[in-house]
Amino acid sequence: MGNKNTDKLHTLSEFRREAGIPLVLAKKLVLRGEIKAVKLADGTIRITEEEVLRLKKIFTNRWKKIRYFFRLLGPGVITGA
Repeated sequence: MGNKNTDKLHTLSEFRREAGIPLVLAKKLVLRGEIKAVKLADGTIRITEEEVLRLKKIFTNRWKKIRYFFRLLGPGVITGA
């Protein structure tokens, strides 16, 4: 058995709350493979605690967080399209 903290699986909403990011960004991170997600037998997608901690570590640098926002949300943020 692993550590209790790394065994926990988060839903997409729980993941975004833990990471402190918008739901749209969380979804795009999973869809583009930036965050490894586990697809369960019932079709739901869960994210491990290890991935949440990895993303939090990346986002401790303010500039990396801003870069992720612009890169994943695309040009619509800037142009309003």
